[in-house]
Amino acid sequence: MFIEQLPYLVLVALEYLRPLVIEGLLDVVELVTVVRAHLSELELHGRDQQIDVVVLLLERVHILIIFGLELLHKLADQVLLLGDDLLAGVLLLVDVLET
Repeated sequence: MFIEQLPYLVLVALEYLRPLVIEGLLDVVELVTVVRAHLSELELHGRDQQIDVVVLLLERVHILIIFGLELLHKLADQVLLLGDDLLAGVLLLVDVLET
């Protein structure tokens, strides 16, 4: 008796499984569509952030230039002071040797 009903049971099981399989495939298609849209949005957002960083760097580049110029000024002062100290040392040595 069970063997005679087996083909019908298989057909009934297939009838119940077919909508579930179709629904699962539609869910996968919907998921891929949603993920693709979100990835595109995230990619655009990432580019916007990169542009914002570049703009901020360009807005603050004058600060780096000022710091660089100040550093060059301090280095030039150090060179002048070193030359002044050397000249003073030579003049002092000449003064000591003359007396």
